[in-house]
Amino acid sequence: MRKAVESSLVPVSQRTDDDEREVQIDFETGGPRPVAATRAGVLTELACSTGGVLRSGRALASIDGVPITALATAQPLWRDIAFGDRGKDVRALQSELANLGQMVRADGIAGRSTLDAAARILRAAGFQPDRPMVVSRDSFAWIPAREIVIRSCEASIGAEVDSGTPLLTLPVELKGARLSELPTAAAAGQRVLDIGTATVPISPDGVVQNGEDLVSIAATTEFSTALSDAGSDPRASARWRLAEPVEVSVIPPTALVGVEDGLACVFSDSTLSTAVAVRVVGSDLGQTFVDVLDDVRLEKVVASPRVRTCP
Repeated sequence: MRKAVESSLVPVSQRTDDDEREVQIDFETGGPRPVAATRAGVLTELACSTGGVLRSGRALASIDGVPITALATAQPLWRDIAFGDRGKDVRALQSELANLGQMVRADGIAGRSTLDAAARILRAAGFQPDRPMVVSRDSFAWIPAREIVIRSCEASIGAEVDSGTPLLTLPVELKGARLSELPTAAAAGQRVLDIGTATVPISPDGVVQNGEDLVSIAATTEFSTALSDAGSDPRASARWRLAEPVEVSVIPPTALVGVEDGLACVFSDSTLSTAVAVRVVGSDLGQTFVDVLDDVRLEKVVASPRVRTCP
């Protein structure tokens, strides 16, 4: 005797879900990065200790008694910047000065406020600028992040150095990060990647595209562990999820029919005459979460339909 439950309807509830998936991330790395002297002379101070933290806006070294300040601009300074100069390097300088608490607007034009802000940062590091109308390139040493761990110290106080002489070395550069494999049947929407303490946007094809986001990942313990564990082929686990959770329908797993590559259908009436297309986006404790693909609101489903294929 066939049980009546085969065509019984059960109510569908709604909840939010971020379609979180456990994924593997492949890293593309370069070599260790030196931070070099920006002028020639005698190295009179060096703020360096292996495993110590190098911070943007702080004095890095002194050459002939004149400080050099570390600065984490999006684009390294490649010229002296004078009043009225324009360009991406000016905007990068202004953005980092603002990050360091200076009242500067990042408009890409070197005005009086930009020059004054740069001078205040240099004075805080112990340097008195002698050309107030110019931001001297050799007053700053470029670093790739606002805070970064020092890998090793390369120069000794009292040594003669040239412009370009390595003073210290930073960790291996992270050049790229991408999903090892793109999960199937994922809910549509902008995605983010959670790896350790870093949460960064990721493209639809599974690539971290922004340089600052790569710097954030490179600062995590997970990245450091991946380097030590895998050598030249580093990989780490991460969580891949929707940036904004979506509303999903909660149904019993037995209600699904014709599941293939995460797609399926359910029946919303006991006569099995109305099939509704759904995408499976997760499950938990005997419940299945689905995204309804048809333009309907799913209120009830057949708990155990008698058919196993979608019409």
